[in-house]
Amino acid sequence: MRYKNLEALKRAMSTCTGCELHKHRNLVVLPDGPVTAKYLVVSDRPGTVEDQCGIPMTGDAGRLLNNMLTVLELPREDVMVTNAVCCLPPDKDATPLDAITTCHDWLAQLIYMVDPFMVFAMGTTAVKSLVRAGGAVTQLLGRIALADIPGIMVPYQVPVVVLTNPAYILRDGDTGLDSLRHRQVYEMQKALVLADQLIEICHGIPAPSRGAQVPVPRLYGRIPRIKPDHGEPPQQKPSADPWDDTDDART
Repeated sequence: MRYKNLEALKRAMSTCTGCELHKHRNLVVLPDGPVTAKYLVVSDRPGTVEDQCGIPMTGDAGRLLNNMLTVLELPREDVMVTNAVCCLPPDKDATPLDAITTCHDWLAQLIYMVDPFMVFAMGTTAVKSLVRAGGAVTQLLGRIALADIPGIMVPYQVPVVVLTNPAYILRDGDTGLDSLRHRQVYEMQKALVLADQLIEICHGIPAPSRGAQVPVPRLYGRIPRIKPDHGEPPQQKPSADPWDDTDDART
Protein backbone atom coordinates (compact mmCIF):
# COMPACT_ATOMS: atom_id res chain seq x y z
CA MET A 1 0.00 0.00 0.00
CA ARG A 2 1.27 3.46 -0.88
CA TYR A 3 0.45 6.35 1.47
CA LYS A 4 -0.55 9.81 0.34
CA ASN A 5 1.46 11.87 2.79
CA LEU A 6 3.96 11.66 5.63
CA GLU A 7 1.36 11.74 8.40
CA ALA A 8 -0.54 8.81 6.88
CA LEU A 9 2.70 6.87 6.56
CA LYS A 10 3.65 7.56 10.18
CA ARG A 11 0.20 6.52 11.42
CA ALA A 12 0.54 3.20 9.61
CA MET A 13 4.07 2.70 10.93
CA SER A 14 2.96 3.35 14.51
CA THR A 15 0.69 0.28 14.50
CA CYS A 16 3.00 -2.04 12.54
CA THR A 17 3.05 -5.71 13.59
CA GLY A 18 5.05 -6.95 10.62
CA CYS A 19 7.76 -8.66 12.65
CA GLU A 20 8.34 -10.00 16.16
CA LEU A 21 9.86 -6.77 17.45
CA HIS A 22 6.40 -5.25 17.97
CA LYS A 23 6.03 -7.55 21.00
CA HIS A 24 9.00 -5.97 22.75
CA ARG A 25 8.80 -2.29 21.86
CA ASN A 26 7.34 0.54 23.88
CA LEU A 27 6.86 2.89 20.90
CA VAL A 28 7.59 2.72 17.19
CA VAL A 29 10.32 5.28 16.52
CA LEU A 30 8.99 7.39 13.66
CA PRO A 31 10.79 9.64 11.15
CA ASP A 32 11.60 13.09 12.48
CA GLY A 33 11.85 16.07 10.16
CA PRO A 34 9.97 17.85 7.38
CA VAL A 35 8.86 16.11 4.21
CA THR A 36 10.70 18.88 2.35
CA ALA A 37 14.05 17.74 3.79
CA LYS A 38 16.93 17.70 1.31
CA TYR A 39 18.93 15.04 3.15
CA LEU A 40 17.89 11.87 4.96
CA VAL A 41 19.88 10.38 7.84
CA VAL A 42 19.18 6.67 8.37
CA SER A 43 20.51 5.26 11.63
CA ASP A 44 20.52 1.58 12.54
CA ARG A 45 17.83 1.09 15.18
CA PRO A 46 16.45 2.78 18.29
CA GLY A 47 18.04 2.75 21.71
CA THR A 48 16.19 2.67 25.02
CA VAL A 49 15.80 6.47 25.09
CA GLU A 50 14.25 6.51 21.61
CA ASP A 51 12.00 3.56 22.49
CA GLN A 52 10.49 5.63 25.30
CA CYS A 53 9.91 8.85 23.34
CA GLY A 54 9.38 7.55 19.78
CA ILE A 55 11.84 10.07 18.27
CA PRO A 56 15.05 8.91 16.53
CA MET A 57 18.50 9.89 17.78
CA THR A 58 17.48 11.85 20.84
CA GLY A 59 20.27 10.73 23.16
CA ASP A 60 24.02 11.37 23.12
CA ALA A 61 24.30 10.03 19.55
CA GLY A 62 21.69 12.53 18.43
CA ARG A 63 23.56 15.38 20.05
CA LEU A 64 26.74 14.28 18.28
CA LEU A 65 24.85 14.16 14.97
CA ASN A 66 23.52 17.68 15.55
CA ASN A 67 27.07 18.89 16.24
CA MET A 68 28.21 17.36 12.95
CA LEU A 69 25.35 19.02 11.05
CA THR A 70 26.32 22.34 12.62
CA VAL A 71 29.94 21.93 11.51
CA LEU A 72 28.70 21.12 7.99
CA GLU A 73 26.38 24.15 8.07
CA LEU A 74 23.38 21.94 7.30
CA PRO A 75 20.21 23.52 8.72
CA ARG A 76 18.22 21.03 10.77
CA GLU A 77 15.13 21.83 8.68
CA ASP A 78 16.97 20.42 5.65
CA VAL A 79 17.47 17.04 7.35
CA MET A 80 15.10 14.20 8.21
CA VAL A 81 16.25 11.50 10.62
CA THR A 82 14.90 7.94 10.75
CA ASN A 83 15.97 4.37 11.50
CA ALA A 84 16.48 1.34 9.28
CA VAL A 85 14.65 -0.63 11.99
CA CYS A 86 12.01 1.32 13.88
CA CYS A 87 11.51 -0.86 16.97
CA LEU A 88 13.94 -1.64 19.78
CA PRO A 89 15.24 -5.23 19.50
CA PRO A 90 15.38 -7.25 22.74
CA ASP A 91 18.96 -8.24 21.93
CA LYS A 92 21.09 -5.12 21.69
CA ASP A 93 23.77 -7.02 19.77
CA ALA A 94 21.59 -8.40 16.98
CA THR A 95 18.88 -7.06 14.66
CA PRO A 96 16.64 -9.77 13.15
CA LEU A 97 16.73 -9.99 9.37
CA ASP A 98 12.92 -10.03 9.13
CA ALA A 99 12.84 -6.71 10.99
CA ILE A 100 15.25 -5.17 8.47
CA THR A 101 13.12 -6.52 5.61
CA THR A 102 9.83 -5.31 7.09
CA CYS A 103 11.14 -1.85 7.90
CA HIS A 104 12.78 -1.57 4.48
CA ASP A 105 9.31 -1.29 2.95
CA TRP A 106 8.53 1.67 5.24
CA LEU A 107 11.94 3.21 4.51
CA ALA A 108 11.52 2.89 0.75
CA GLN A 109 8.16 4.66 0.91
CA LEU A 110 9.66 7.39 3.08
CA ILE A 111 12.54 7.93 0.64
CA TYR A 112 10.15 8.11 -2.30
CA MET A 113 7.95 10.59 -0.44
CA VAL A 114 10.76 12.86 0.75
CA ASP A 115 12.92 12.43 -2.38
CA PRO A 116 16.17 13.49 -0.67
CA PHE A 117 19.22 14.59 -2.63
CA MET A 118 21.42 12.26 -0.54
CA VAL A 119 20.93 9.56 2.10
CA PHE A 120 23.43 9.21 4.95
CA ALA A 121 23.39 5.52 5.99
CA MET A 122 24.85 5.47 9.48
CA GLY A 123 25.72 1.97 10.61
CA THR A 124 25.71 -1.65 9.48
CA THR A 125 21.94 -2.19 9.59
CA ALA A 126 21.24 0.99 7.62
CA VAL A 127 23.77 -0.01 4.96
CA LYS A 128 22.35 -3.55 4.68
CA SER A 129 18.84 -2.20 4.32
CA LEU A 130 19.64 0.34 1.62
CA VAL A 131 22.37 -1.11 -0.58
CA ARG A 132 22.44 -4.79 0.43
CA ALA A 133 26.21 -4.59 0.80
CA GLY A 134 28.44 -6.84 2.84
CA GLY A 135 31.55 -5.93 4.76
CA ALA A 136 32.25 -3.83 7.82
CA VAL A 137 31.12 -0.22 7.72
CA THR A 138 34.61 0.83 8.80
CA GLN A 139 35.94 -0.72 5.56
CA LEU A 140 33.24 0.89 3.39
CA LEU A 141 33.27 4.28 5.15
CA GLY A 142 32.75 7.13 2.72
CA ARG A 143 31.83 4.97 -0.25
CA ILE A 144 28.71 5.94 -2.16
CA ALA A 145 26.29 3.66 -3.98
CA LEU A 146 22.86 3.99 -5.55
CA ALA A 147 19.85 2.52 -3.76
CA ASP A 148 16.98 1.40 -5.99
CA ILE A 149 13.67 2.78 -4.69
CA PRO A 150 10.35 1.47 -6.08
CA GLY A 151 8.42 4.20 -7.86
CA ILE A 152 4.82 4.51 -9.00
CA MET A 153 5.68 3.73 -12.62
CA VAL A 154 9.42 2.97 -12.68
CA PRO A 155 12.06 2.62 -9.95
CA TYR A 156 14.45 5.46 -9.38
CA GLN A 157 17.70 5.73 -7.48
CA VAL A 158 19.08 7.80 -4.65
CA PRO A 159 22.77 8.20 -3.68
CA VAL A 160 23.65 6.58 -0.34
CA VAL A 161 26.87 7.34 1.51
CA VAL A 162 28.16 4.81 4.06
CA LEU A 163 28.95 6.34 7.45
CA THR A 164 29.60 5.21 11.01
CA ASN A 165 26.76 5.27 13.49
CA PRO A 166 27.34 8.14 15.96
CA ALA A 167 26.61 5.71 18.82
CA TYR A 168 29.60 3.62 17.69
CA ILE A 169 31.79 6.72 17.67
CA LEU A 170 30.78 7.42 21.26
CA ARG A 171 31.40 3.81 22.33
CA ASP A 172 34.94 4.04 20.96
CA GLY A 173 35.79 6.21 23.93
CA ASP A 174 37.61 9.48 24.34
CA THR A 175 40.78 8.23 22.64
CA GLY A 176 39.17 7.65 19.26
CA LEU A 177 36.33 10.14 19.50
CA ASP A 178 38.00 13.09 17.82
CA SER A 179 39.59 11.11 14.99
CA LEU A 180 36.39 9.18 14.18
CA ARG A 181 34.25 12.29 14.43
CA HIS A 182 36.55 14.26 12.14
CA ARG A 183 36.63 11.38 9.63
CA GLN A 184 32.83 11.21 9.72
CA VAL A 185 32.46 14.95 9.11
CA TYR A 186 35.05 14.77 6.32
CA GLU A 187 33.20 11.94 4.56
CA MET A 188 29.88 13.77 4.93
CA GLN A 189 31.42 16.92 3.47
CA LYS A 190 32.71 14.96 0.47
CA ALA A 191 29.26 13.43 -0.01
CA LEU A 192 27.65 16.88 0.06
CA VAL A 193 29.99 18.04 -2.71
CA LEU A 194 28.89 15.07 -4.82
CA ALA A 195 25.24 15.73 -3.96
CA ASP A 196 25.66 19.33 -5.12
CA GLN A 197 26.98 18.11 -8.47
CA LEU A 198 24.16 15.60 -8.91
CA ILE A 199 21.58 18.25 -8.01
CA GLU A 200 23.04 20.53 -10.66
CA ILE A 201 23.08 17.72 -13.26
CA CYS A 202 19.65 16.26 -12.51
CA HIS A 203 17.68 19.30 -11.38
CA GLY A 204 19.53 22.27 -12.85
CA ILE A 205 20.07 23.87 -9.42
CA PRO A 206 23.49 25.60 -9.25
CA ALA A 207 25.87 24.04 -6.73
CA PRO A 208 26.56 26.21 -3.67
CA SER A 209 30.03 27.05 -2.44
CA ARG A 210 30.96 24.91 0.58
CA GLY A 211 34.14 26.64 1.63
CA ALA A 212 37.05 24.26 2.15
CA GLN A 213 37.97 22.20 -0.89
CA VAL A 214 37.56 18.44 -0.47
CA PRO A 215 38.07 15.64 -3.01
CA VAL A 216 34.97 14.64 -4.94
CA PRO A 217 34.25 10.95 -4.19
CA ARG A 218 33.61 8.34 -6.86
CA LEU A 219 29.97 7.40 -7.33
CA TYR A 220 29.79 3.60 -7.47
CA GLY A 221 27.21 3.25 -10.23
CA ARG A 222 25.79 5.64 -12.78
CA ILE A 223 24.17 9.05 -12.44
CA PRO A 224 20.94 8.22 -10.57
CA ARG A 225 17.59 7.87 -12.28
CA ILE A 226 15.56 10.71 -10.83
CA LYS A 227 11.89 10.61 -9.94
CA PRO A 228 9.59 10.86 -12.98
CA ASP A 229 8.00 14.08 -11.77
CA HIS A 230 11.47 15.68 -11.72
CA GLY A 231 12.17 14.94 -15.37
CA GLU A 232 12.81 11.99 -17.65
CA PRO A 233 14.97 9.37 -15.90
CA PRO A 234 17.97 8.10 -17.87
CA GLN A 235 17.34 4.62 -19.22
CA GLN A 236 20.21 2.84 -17.51
CA LYS A 237 20.43 -0.65 -16.07
CA PRO A 238 21.60 -0.60 -12.44
CA SER A 239 24.64 -2.67 -11.56
CA ALA A 240 24.01 -5.83 -9.54
CA ASP A 241 27.04 -4.93 -7.44
CA PRO A 242 26.61 -1.63 -5.55
CA TRP A 243 30.39 -1.24 -5.41
CA ASP A 244 30.98 -1.99 -9.10
CA ASP A 245 33.80 0.32 -10.22
CA THR A 246 33.94 -0.85 -13.83
CA ASP A 247 31.27 1.70 -14.77
CA ASP A 248 32.52 4.44 -17.07
CA ALA A 249 30.41 7.13 -15.37
CA ARG A 250 32.57 9.07 -12.94
CA THR A 251 32.14 12.23 -10.96
